[in-house]
Amino acid sequence: MSYDQRTNNLEPLISLLENNPNYNPNEEQYKVETYKTKKATMLALTKDVAEKFVPFNTARSNRNQVVYTNEDNLVALANSAKEYISTILDKSSLQYKAIARITFKKR
Repeated sequence: MSYDQRTNNLEPLISLLENNPNYNPNEEQYKVETYKTKKATMLALTKDVAEKFVPFNTARSNRNQVVYTNEDNLVALANSAKEYISTILDKSSLQYKAIARITFKKR
């Protein structure tokens, strides 16, 4: 069940409890006002997530382009640097072995 559905399901519950004259709990957590406050909080948080999701997703997409898909992406640059270093260093050196273990992959 999505968060929107959970929030929407609170409205019939609140309405049912408000219209029932016998419903008068002593515990604060079961009072109608507590449910109304909880619903308002849930709506505000859901709205906040919805507003921040698009910029977040756009930033993630931009990051992926820089790292993986652009012509001058970071993965290609790192692999080129690794190839260049392998031509300079002796293949039995510790530096070469450390660099050779590092892998850069496109997704």
